[in-house]
Formats: sequence, C-alpha cells, structure tokens
Amino acid sequence: MAGRSRVLVILAAAVLSAAAVLSEGGKGFWIENDKFIRDGKAVQLISGSLHYFRIHPYHWEDRLMRIKAMGMNTVELYIAWNYHELNPGEYKWDGPQDVERFIKLAQKHDLLVALRPGPYICAEWDFGGLPAWLGSSSVSGGGTMKLRSSDPLYLAHVDRFWNELLPRMTPLLYSNGGPIVMVQVENEFGFIGPDETYIRHITKTAKNALRDDVILFTTDPPDKAARGTLKGSELYTAVDFGAGWWSPKSAFDVQKSLNAAGQSPPFCSEFYTGWLTRWGEKMANTDFNKFLQELLNILQYNDNTGSVNLYMAHGGTNFGWTAGGQEDRLKDADGKDVSDVDWFKGKLEPYLDYKPVITSYDYDSPISEAGDYNQPGIGPPPDGAPANKFQAIRELIEKHIGYDLPEAPPPPRIAAYGEVTLSQQGTLLSQLGNLVTGIGLYSETPLPMEEYNQWNGMILYRTTVPAIELRSGATLYVGSKVRDSAVILAGGSYVGSLERDGDLAVVLNDNADKVARANDGKDVELDILVMQIGRSNFGNSYDLKGLVSGIVLINRKPLKGWRAFPLPLTSLDGLALPDVTAAPGPAPGYFSVNGSLATADGVFPDTYLNVGKFNWAKGVAFINGFNLGYYWPELGPQNTLYVPGPLLKACNNEIILLEVGNKMKADPAAKGAPSTRSAPLKCP
Repeated sequence: MAGRSRVLVILAAAVLSAAAVLSEGGKGFWIENDKFIRDGKAVQLISGSLHYFRIHPYHWEDRLMRIKAMGMNTVELYIAWNYHELNPGEYKWDGPQDVERFIKLAQKHDLLVALRPGPYICAEWDFGGLPAWLGSSSVSGGGTMKLRSSDPLYLAHVDRFWNELLPRMTPLLYSNGGPIVMVQVENEFGFIGPDETYIRHITKTAKNALRDDVILFTTDPPDKAARGTLKGSELYTAVDFGAGWWSPKSAFDVQKSLNAAGQSPPFCSEFYTGWLTRWGEKMANTDFNKFLQELLNILQYNDNTGSVNLYMAHGGTNFGWTAGGQEDRLKDADGKDVSDVDWFKGKLEPYLDYKPVITSYDYDSPISEAGDYNQPGIGPPPDGAPANKFQAIRELIEKHIGYDLPEAPPPPRIAAYGEVTLSQQGTLLSQLGNLVTGIGLYSETPLPMEEYNQWNGMILYRTTVPAIELRSGATLYVGSKVRDSAVILAGGSYVGSLERDGDLAVVLNDNADKVARANDGKDVELDILVMQIGRSNFGNSYDLKGLVSGIVLINRKPLKGWRAFPLPLTSLDGLALPDVTAAPGPAPGYFSVNGSLATADGVFPDTYLNVGKFNWAKGVAFINGFNLGYYWPELGPQNTLYVPGPLLKACNNEIILLEVGNKMKADPAAKGAPSTRSAPLKCP
C-alpha cells in the first residue's frame, strides 16, 4: 500500500510540473481540475489585448489603467520579433522597445500578463512580426529556408532571438515575483501545421530559457487547434473565436479533447471585439448585442470557470512602415476564386488578392485608437445597456464579479490646431544626395529590397533607356507584381504607375513621348520608385519588396544595368526643399501649439492629421521626424492619422507629407504644383 501511495505522489508531481508556476509558500500560478489557480485559489482570467508597439510609450500606463477600469485582471501582449532584432544579432530594448517597462507597469496596476512572444504573431503587423531580413538570400540560404518550420536554419534564428528575449522575461515570471503567468508558443500555427518537431523544439527552447514549470500554451481556432499544438500535457491548448463563430461549449469541448485530463480550463484567448480594416474596405465593426451576450456566456461557462481575452481591448496605431497585409484569395485569370484548388497554388503569384491593413488599428475595440470610450458597435445595445462598448463591458464584468471596479480615467485630451500650409515641395530625385550616399548599388537586373539589406521604406531603381523607346505607346512590363506601389519617371517626369493589385504592364502616358522628343538620339534616365505597403502577415510565405522578379521590359526589350537607391527614410534630416516640386517627394509645413495646453510634464493634447480634405492621395506622413504611417484617402476608408500629443512641441512642429499619389497624376506633364512658403514659426 505504501509503495502504491508513493507512485501516486510521483505521478501527481509529474502532472504538476508540466503545468504549474509554483513558488515557495504555496504562492504561484498553475492549472488544477480544469481551473486556473492563483496562490491556491481558483481564478478566472478576464484579459484584454494591448500592443505596446502600437502605443506611444507615454500612453502605456494610461491604456493599462483604462483596461483595468473596464474589468480586466490580465493583459495579453505580443512581442514583435522585428521590433527588437533590427538586424541579425542587433537588438533594441529601450525607448518604445522597452517591453520590460511595459510589463512592470502592468504589474503596478495589479494586472497579470499572458505573454505571446511569437516568433510569429500575425497581429496584422508587418510580416506577422517576423524580421524582413529573413528574406535576404544571405540569411535564407538563397531563399530555401522554410519559415515557421523545423528547418534548422530558421530554428537557429528563432533560438538566437528567444535566448536574448526570454531571459529578460524570467525575472518577470509570477513565480519570480513578476506578473507573467503564461507564455504562448507560436501563434495560430494550425493554419499551416502540423509540424510537431517545430512546436516541440520551440517549446523546449522556451522551457530552457524560462522555467520547466511555466505554463506554455498555444492558440488556434477550434477546427485548426489539433494541427497547431502538442496534444496532451506538453502544452496547454487554448482556442480563439468571435461571437457567433463557435458556441463556447463546442469550442471548449474541442479544447478539452486536446489537453491532459484536468488540465483544460476553458479559455478563449482571442475573443474579437471588432475586426481589422484594410485599404478600400469599410471600417470594420461588430454586432454590439451579440458580442455582449457571447461574452457573458463565456464568463458564466461551466460554473463561472470560463476565461477570456478581449482582442483587442485597445488597438492603437500602425505607425511607420509597420502595418501588415493579407493575400486572402487566390484567383485564376478569369477572376474565379481558386483558394482551395491545390494544383493552382504553385501558380498563384499573378492572381493573389493583396490588401494592406490601414494605419489605424482602432479595431472597433472598446477603447478607441486615441484612448476614448465612444465606440458604439453595430446596432442598438441590449435593453438598459450603455451605448458604448467600454461602459457596457465594464458594467457586465462588474455585475459578474460582484464588486466595484476602479473609476475609469477621464477621456484623453484631444485638440484641433487648425489648418497647416505646406511651405515647400521637392522631389525625391532632387533630394537623393541628402538621403543616400554614393551613386547607387549596381546590379545587372533589379533585385528585391531585401538584397540591398533594406527592410522597410521605399527604393529607387534607375537605369537608362534610348529615348526612342519612350515614344507614344511605349509599354513597360515587370515580370512579377510590384511590391507594392510603383511610380515611373522618365527624365524626372511622371510617366506611369504600377500597383500590386494591378497589371504587370503599363502604357506610358503622353509625357513619355514628350521626353523622348526632347531627347531624340540620347539615352534617358528611367526611374522606378517602389513603396512598400505592408508585408503579408498571414501564413509562412516570403513577401519580398520592390521589384522581385529581376525582369523589366520596355517594348518587350529587357532593361539591364540598374542602380538601386535604398530609401528606408528612418530620418528626413538634411532635406533642402525648393518652393516648387517636380515629381513624387516631400512637402513640409509648420504649426504651433498653444503652450497653455501642455501638462505639467510638457505634453500637449493628441490630435489628428486630416489628409483627406486637400486632395492628398497616397503616401506617408511625418511629424517632427516621427513616421505617423501611411495615408491613402484616394482609396479610403481612413482619412485622418492619429497624432500622439507627446510628439508635439510648442512651436516649429514640422509636418512632411511624402506624396506618391495623384498630386502628380492630375497633371503628369507639370514640373510641380505651385506652393507658398510660410516661414517656420518662431518661439516667443
């Protein structure tokens, strides 16, 4: 009998070590009897997703306080690999990348943390969080490396990053006095799995870098979960779904079938408060009534043991070049959807339907992009419920938990600063000497952006062409869709454009013929300026940028001898702009802010930059050197860009719009639109 008891004790200890974060004195976080246990007591995780990389660091604590006031006891956050490992082995962990500070702020407000360190995160973020340098042939073994797989070359890069990141997280584990109670392995891998060797390898890497007893989990939709996890006790499997997609019971039954006995607390780790929006679509939102009812169903599931994470609690902004995109349908030459036709997948490239995500990641979440509470959702709220998501969720959770929540912080300060006159305009061609050094990088054929060790921004490809080839009817052809938007210039004048969702060829406009006649018998510089608009954030495909096929033809004749000028545009310092412009390029303006609006620490109210009002079409906007992200009112639906107040100063606030849209197309023969210059505002 004693021997039998000893065996039972050993087995119990083995189960505990597989799914517990336990410290001395009975304090810890673990799973027992299909429940989350915190310090010996069952706990229901009511979590909200925030992305530190989409929020100005000044606002981190404010947004954490707001989700706390909404009823969250946990914050779930991704870590974006490409936000930290800027080049192989080169890391950044301070300033906006100081994720340790963000986690400590969560703990300050008594929020637990569910950490999702990738290596892939999706999140509608550029390349799903994978670093763009993985696409360089020098890194990818000539493009043979298989992403998100057990390919040893890929695993070596993952291990290097996690062995840099995860030791930073170890002191922040709950068992070490921090707030981190769970760590996710991969993300929705069921969409491309299975690959148990891969999942088992990164699980081992995580355990070696953290602790053997940390709760490691996976997240997938119920119908994909078996392909994305390790069934049994090696990993805790969670599920994700939106209101009306799956009933909580059916989803949690699937979850339970994949977890070890007693190790499956019901947890929807992504319950969608809204949805993403892509350029050219209507702003996404959700059915208010259905969402609230399903949230309550999850919380009340199985005697109030259902845990939930609201994705998103607050969405934030895709600043800079960080917005992702999706290739979400395969079409044949006739436009027929062939997404599920296996034989077609090897021939998909010319027919991918690519849609980049807008700059705003508002997500119709209960806390708006600017931190406000005025999100209504679709349709009338349930009887007696408030008319905005934040207050409705807050009241539902407060009633469910049976005690008062902390008072919600007041709405954030927003101010209008009036119209801004853009004082100068110039061209990227005229500014090349201020933005790059040298005469360009030579190659016989144009190469993808990544081959020039450039990960984001724009790239200018330059060659020469006999003037006669530009005569009326001249056609330029590229061998593969441009990635993602290209402006074509001949002799410095706009002659055409190509888009990723457009054709492979363009008949050059009448301006090309004029350039040809003016340069009869000579060679003319031909420039193709390509702007990246988000790498695909879904799946496991490379999404190289620029001209990716190496093939450019003019009137069916190949063009050779190219010089590339990478333009990451991390800084616009050194621009020297004239009063008129010739082609795509930057246009700055200046404005002041009423100094009395500043807080005690000198921060001004947030605002919005309206680029839709004055016929700006497409480009990127900078304020005081900070890249606010893409604007594209020509396509919509977003017409304004969120401007965090901490970016502003009392005077000499500089706005630069880098326009590559119809400011040129409207008058392709012109050397630029006239503009007036307003002198930079002087501080008193």
